[in-house]
Amino acid sequence: IKPADKNLGIVIMDTNDYITQCTTLLKDTNTYRKRKEYPLKEISRLITNTLISFQPTLYNYNKQLYNYLLPNNKKYQIPKFYGIPKIHKTFQHLPPFRPIISHCNSPLTPTARLLDH
Repeated sequence: IKPADKNLGIVIMDTNDYITQCTTLLKDTNTYRKRKEYPLKEISRLITNTLISFQPTLYNYNKQLYNYLLPNNKKYQIPKFYGIPKIHKTFQHLPPFRPIISHCNSPLTPTARLLDH
């Protein structure tokens, strides 16, 4: 049971069909790359280096915001992939899926919250 794309209701589908559609999306090597592990250190380093480049301006402007955006050593969750059926599109057997990667509680969460507001 999943919500439909564009808030068009809910979709009840077979678990195997859902997994097949998600696997089809993930096999697209033009869009996704298989990783052995989540690159937490690499992402944290990129965020930190970006903030350091803005430090003279941002830190003097708002130290609390600067510290909020810095990755810390808390336990982050690995982003989760899932698909939402696009029932507004025409389809034969299974609807196409909209891929979603949820970054809740990831190193990018503070940045996303800032951009959202």
